[in-house]
Amino acid sequence: MQNELVGLCVAKNEADIIEPMVRHNLCFLDRLRIVNNDSADSTMSILRKLQQEFGDRVDLTSDMRSGHPQTSIINECLLDPAFTDRVGQVVLLDADEFINADRDFFRYILTHSRFPIRLPWVTYIPSSEDDKTEINPIVRVVHRRVKEKPQFYKVTVPRELFGHSWVRPGSHSIRSKISGYEPRQIAGLSIAHFPIRSREQVISKLLIGSWNMRLRSRNSKGEALQWRITADRILSGWLPTEADLQELALNYASTKPSAMLREALVTPTSFELKYTTSERDELLRRLIAFTEGAMRMLEKSNQAEGETLAGREDL
Repeated sequence: MQNELVGLCVAKNEADIIEPMVRHNLCFLDRLRIVNNDSADSTMSILRKLQQEFGDRVDLTSDMRSGHPQTSIINECLLDPAFTDRVGQVVLLDADEFINADRDFFRYILTHSRFPIRLPWVTYIPSSEDDKTEINPIVRVVHRRVKEKPQFYKVTVPRELFGHSWVRPGSHSIRSKISGYEPRQIAGLSIAHFPIRSREQVISKLLIGSWNMRLRSRNSKGEALQWRITADRILSGWLPTEADLQELALNYASTKPSAMLREALVTPTSFELKYTTSERDELLRRLIAFTEGAMRMLEKSNQAEGETLAGREDL
């Protein structure tokens, strides 16, 4: 096929949602490239099993860079002929994002468009009505914001812009070297976004994110301030309740409050999860892996300090 619709995702520690993300989005896409960015949980194990199941429709690679290399990885992939060959449009997705549209309409629009398509975010919110026994987040979380304030978008990249554009952080927009390719928005096409899914997922996201920022040598004091404050509360013994999760989700990337509407995401083809395990197990794996990584950094620093002191003693 010379006009494939291909998804591109950089994933890190997304074991609770990566399987439904792949299964749902492959209902709309011809194939999906996922770059695993040094996950500490079972994300990579789940992806390998999905690759065995779907064959070359799941293009799995790894990138072990630390920090926040997502934007660099995406732009490097868009310059990779092995990835872009036969591609008509690339749909940029995070691991917690799901195409929300009529399948045939979505495929028709993207395969016939030479322009980037803007897909508005629709944020889903956990609530007390969620079935806590349901392991699939997109089945469990069935409420969304009535209105996004402000409205964020994800953007697609058409073949005409490969090598002539740069995807900006968050994949919300494109900077193009050539004019005449302004993104277009089509009614009925959007992205369902599930940033807050469970207490375990939030705890690991906040703690590991906060610790990573503290370990970075160049650190902005105001960076992700609200998330760091919440992480400090967890370290003091506070654990988020259902109401807290709902509030965090309602305020995620939002400047104004919004009401909620019950409207479950619809997947064109129903599926069962085969490889996803308990989120409690994943929380423990992530915290153990982060602690081990931090210990290695400390050991390396101590070794370098010891070598420096030994060198001074020899003078």
